[in-house]
Amino acid sequence: MLKAQKKHHAQLLNGVTLMAIVFMSLCSTTDGLLRSCLVMQAKGFGGGGGGAVANHDNGQKQKLEKKKTIAPPLGTRTPAITPVMGNRLPIDLQYPNLRCISADPPVFEVPNFFTNEECDRYIDSISKGVEIQSQTYSAESTRTSTTWYMPYVAVPELLYKAKKLSRVPIEQFEEPQIVRYEIGQQFSWHYDAIPASKNNNGGNRLATLIVYLNTVNGSGATVFKTLGPLQVKAEKGKALLFFPCTLDGKSDDATMHAGQVCMDTKWIAQM
Repeated sequence: MLKAQKKHHAQLLNGVTLMAIVFMSLCSTTDGLLRSCLVMQAKGFGGGGGGAVANHDNGQKQKLEKKKTIAPPLGTRTPAITPVMGNRLPIDLQYPNLRCISADPPVFEVPNFFTNEECDRYIDSISKGVEIQSQTYSAESTRTSTTWYMPYVAVPELLYKAKKLSRVPIEQFEEPQIVRYEIGQQFSWHYDAIPASKNNNGGNRLATLIVYLNTVNGSGATVFKTLGPLQVKAEKGKALLFFPCTLDGKSDDATMHAGQVCMDTKWIAQM
């Protein structure tokens, strides 16, 4: 997504390069408040609620056994994970809905990064882009998707939100892209860092940002091989952010990942 060195502005705005793309992709849960209540059971009504229950029979008041029912809190918040940013690109850790799902290396997801309308419009906008067969630097990786390099004017929301999250000038972004994976297509294990032998175009990749433009059930997840493996589902509007390189350009091998084989069409936007 981001370059360690600033590209020439005109090249970014008007030129389309065939370099391998960098993928552009806090689950805010609201803690539920449970209020306990006393359930009074009238004569002739069945069911055993929690609390003290009184029953009258021939004027005699009997105390029934008091039962306590403990229910799990609604919308329980998962424990927060503190990211180990170290010598990585500093981002806005207060960005709305930003959620850390791996501490070291740090991996983040952002539900509702795009609205449903934005997702649909981006899929419909591919006619404005330049279509190519998706590229990869590694001969050992299998990538069978289709990529459209998009003009900046066609993806203003992507540029604005990526800049706000990363705090990096737009002039340092790679070209915006939209990618389609059809049924049976995938991107096998790979790194997003640019190999030193091919890194002659303004620096290495400091961040990868993927935005899922549609939901793909049961397939098409982004999987990090050495982190569990950690699987990030393709859910409409959600963004995924991680860091292939440190600020000094050193590749982080723990960020090896893959796009699973798709059992349905999958769309993503990326920078």
